Order: sequence, then structure tokens, then C-alpha cells
Amino acid sequence: MEITLLKVHGSMNTFYLLEGPEIEHYDQLTLQLSQMDSSVDGLLVVLPSEKDHAKMRVFNRDGSEASMCGNGLRCVARYVCERTDWTKQ
Repeated sequence: MEITLLKVHGSMNTFYLLEGPEIEHYDQLTLQLSQMDSSVDGLLVVLPSEKDHAKMRVFNRDGSEASMCGNGLRCVARYVCERTDWTKQ
């Protein structure tokens, strides 16, 4: 499977961002990315949502899943807005 990663920054945090698909091993992927790039704080995963434009999952560099990450949310919000060409109405 081929995936595309973006390297994004939000208020002194650096993440890799990945848009779906839903897979089981984001924790292992995050560990591998963290070993290859010591400047990265974790992985942001953008997934489809039935209620909104997208949903977010956040994985810390140790592979654990975080319940929330404000700086990561800023990165994902910008990504989703640009991807959907959303502008304030």
C-alpha cells in the first residue's frame, strides 16, 4: 500500500499528517516515523466522518494515542479547509 505523508507544523510542534484509510497499526507506523525523523512529535491521521468534514486521530511519537492535541488540531483544520476549499460564508 502506498501512502502520502505531509510534514506539518503547528506552534512549535511538528507532525506527519496522513489522510486515511483506516488501518489497525498507526501506532507502529508512528514508531517507525519517529525513529526515522527525531524532529517529529507524532502522527496526525485524517479520516472520513459521517457527521463533519473529517475526524482526527493523534498518535504520540511513542505510538500511544492521544485524546486531544490542540496544535495538531490546528494543522488538521487547515488541511481539511484547504482540501475542501472551504471558506467562511
